[in-house]
Amino acid sequence: MSVSKLMRAIRVSEFGGPSVLTLRSDVPVPQPGPRQVSQSGYNSYPA
Repeated sequence: MSVSKLMRAIRVSEFGGPSVLTLRSDVPVPQPGPRQVSQSGYNSYPA
């Protein structure tokens, strides 16, 4: 049984400024193909 995992992503719907960016919560997590690896990380910026 395969469990589908979802992630959050910023999508660019058209050319333009920040107003064309949309936050989506229903984007499937990509699966690596042959001879590929999956890398995850956490980005943070100092306050």
